[in-house]
Amino acid sequence: MLSIKRNKIIEDIFIIIIIVIIPLIYTRKTPDNQIVLRFVLLSISLFFFSLLIYLKSIKNKKLRVRSYPFYFFLIVITYTIISGIGLFYTVNLTDGIFSFSKIILFGILIILMFLNFDDPILLINKLTKTFTVLGFLIIIIGIYQLIDLSISESISHNNLYKITATFGHKNIFAQILLLCLPFSIYVLFERRILWKLVSVFNILSIVILLTVLMTRSVWVAGVLAFIITSVIGIFTFKSNYINIKKLGLFIVPLIILILATAILYSKLDQSSAFKKQITKTFKFNYGSTKDRIILWEKSLELAKEKPLLGHGVGSWKVDILKYGNQNLKSEDNLIFYQRPHNDFLWILCEQGIIALICYLSIFLISIYTAIKLLKSDIKKEIKIYVLLMIYALVSYLIFSFFSFPMDRIEFIVFLSFIFVSLISLSNSLIINKKSVIQTDTKYLTIIISVILLLTILLGSNRLNSEIHLKKAYQARAKNDWNTLISEIDKSDKIVYKIDPFSTPLSWYRGLANFNLGNYTEACSDFNDAYIINPYHIHVLNNLATCKGIANEYDSALSLYKQALEIAPNFEDAIYNICGIYQKLNDIDNAISYLRKVKNPKNKARYNKIILILIKQKLNAIYKINQEEKIKIYIHSILENNKAIIEMFHDSIKNNYSIMKHFYNCFIIF
Repeated sequence: MLSIKRNKIIEDIFIIIIIVIIPLIYTRKTPDNQIVLRFVLLSISLFFFSLLIYLKSIKNKKLRVRSYPFYFFLIVITYTIISGIGLFYTVNLTDGIFSFSKIILFGILIILMFLNFDDPILLINKLTKTFTVLGFLIIIIGIYQLIDLSISESISHNNLYKITATFGHKNIFAQILLLCLPFSIYVLFERRILWKLVSVFNILSIVILLTVLMTRSVWVAGVLAFIITSVIGIFTFKSNYINIKKLGLFIVPLIILILATAILYSKLDQSSAFKKQITKTFKFNYGSTKDRIILWEKSLELAKEKPLLGHGVGSWKVDILKYGNQNLKSEDNLIFYQRPHNDFLWILCEQGIIALICYLSIFLISIYTAIKLLKSDIKKEIKIYVLLMIYALVSYLIFSFFSFPMDRIEFIVFLSFIFVSLISLSNSLIINKKSVIQTDTKYLTIIISVILLLTILLGSNRLNSEIHLKKAYQARAKNDWNTLISEIDKSDKIVYKIDPFSTPLSWYRGLANFNLGNYTEACSDFNDAYIINPYHIHVLNNLATCKGIANEYDSALSLYKQALEIAPNFEDAIYNICGIYQKLNDIDNAISYLRKVKNPKNKARYNKIILILIKQKLNAIYKINQEEKIKIYIHSILENNKAIIEMFHDSIKNNYSIMKHFYNCFIIF
């Protein structure tokens, strides 16, 4: 009896660690503050949890799996296998292995919880309270950040992006709040007054924060999920289950609270933020919505190349670059999109249509199982829980269409527990279905423990590499090139070759060597970077520069032009092409490329190149021309830098070649 009680305490500790502690932990020592650290902590927690289950299963405990859970696990395994196949041909193996390992953790978390909890009601009670505690804590952090922002700065839509709680982005925080909402609603049915008070606080705070944070994908997800869930509830609940009066007393105050919050916020923020957000929701050619649609279009083009099995996990961030960055925020050549902001397109591009069908089937079979539970003869409270989980799953599916939650460890935790609670209920309560399989949990937990040891090793090495990468960033900011090389060399190239901005680590090493004058080593580093990411414009530009220094002009021009195919407005590449053509005395080609610059960011460099090229062209004309008047005119222009620059701009404005414009000006002269 004492042993059983001790095991229950250990189970509770693990659930608290996985659901509450891990989503709250972050570090400032890595470029991404959360993902890798939380991956490592989840792997370690699950490893020890698997050992606990192994000890409990020594008595050759047999697990009976009924039809719905069996089909669920079959689809999860199929999806995992298809994703794993992509590792054999992905262009980004290190990130691919990490992404695949997250899929593995997702499956393992579901399996371990399914193995451990014979009583799904007990599991539900634990989950709802633990997720409610998580919601309470992140709400407190979010409110603190909001108050601090209002005191130290001002309330505005742009400043609200600083309200992230312990998550990497405001939108992620809003999505987590939305997923916490159904758990907090269920806790309302608790008998103890303390839990009821926490539940009410959470519900009211979540509604207020979601209104203020103005994350449109969450607004859309919350409303559509409510409509869909309500329809399901109407058709599955018995009429006497639904108390319209009580439901109205719950919904109407929430609507009033939303309106009151919106009005109060509008008084604090004079920028008509709510009106703009609502307008932008329906304007597809504006702001971030426009960027998303362009990314989706490019992603669909990428998916068409390999529709069946995709390009391999981890490949999108590299392969998407070849489609260029025109009309995107990434035209500044500083931003590099890591995901298509749509989980379904992300899966389609990297893992193919078969994997996407499997992924969607995981949700569909869970929702179908939930509907079967709603139609079965179970307690009203459990039916309410099931309906709330349908709301959570539908919400997740909808905001996944505009975001990338599957990349984050906290969403893996949420989904895993929602799925396992539903399939555990199905396995226990839908008794008219026979067991499909029977398995010995002892051997299964041994296999899982070995896999988890590998994920711990992978995550730890990746975490260590990111720590050194962050130090390399800091060294670069200080132009401390020797330290940069040292820190990059300390990273583990087996598990980490490309940073969170699509830039190969060898590019940073090459940059340092180039600035130290070690051009041979720099060229070798840039060449390694080119192998890792052949579509990164800075890799192409720097490798081309090294080729130019080595007098390999044809190779340099080819690489520069590849960079311009990806980023037509990339000034560095244009200026460098001009430099190559100038060395080759091909001034006409140099000028034709310089004319491509529309709005120069570095006007001093731009004007300097104009003067160099035009003066060289005029000097060439001066040497071969015998007319004295033309020579006098050229000489007068060569002495007037302002006139040369004006001549160049006028030739572009009038769509003349520089020579035609020169002779037109000479006639007037």
